[in-house]
Amino acid sequence: MFDVLQAVEQQVTRDEFEDTIKVLWAIWENRNRQWNQIPSMNGQQLLNWVFNAYPKASTVDLTAGQKKVDVYPNPKHWIPPDSGCICVNSDAAINENTAGVGLGFVWRTASGQLLSAGMVYMPSLCSVKMAEAWALLEALKKPPAIDTSQIAVQTD
Repeated sequence: MFDVLQAVEQQVTRDEFEDTIKVLWAIWENRNRQWNQIPSMNGQQLLNWVFNAYPKASTVDLTAGQKKVDVYPNPKHWIPPDSGCICVNSDAAINENTAGVGLGFVWRTASGQLLSAGMVYMPSLCSVKMAEAWALLEALKKPPAIDTSQIAVQTD
């Protein structure tokens, strides 16, 4: 999968690459929901959600606080680490009181260059905090092959 992402990154703009990652992540999350037999979205619903939940910064109305806007109320976005530092973002997807945990992570440079990414499925039952900790552990077990002395960690 990482090879595919590297190939795509070389062929598209940064915005298109970020959209590709968003779509792949949403497909993975939706697949986990289907496996756990909880509500999931069809293809068009999923794409609509992906592109409406996290709008591009250039399309966000800065006067949105003055009128009603149909966007996710607290969108999260990547915060670059300090120069010379690499960053790992990790996340977990669970359904409380149901076995099955999806873990994912992405390693990037301060400029946003993708270094490595991965995902792991664990057939376990755990709390949200424990799942987030497992996601970070999996990321730290698989660092990118780059020489650096400083890393930044970003998670929920």
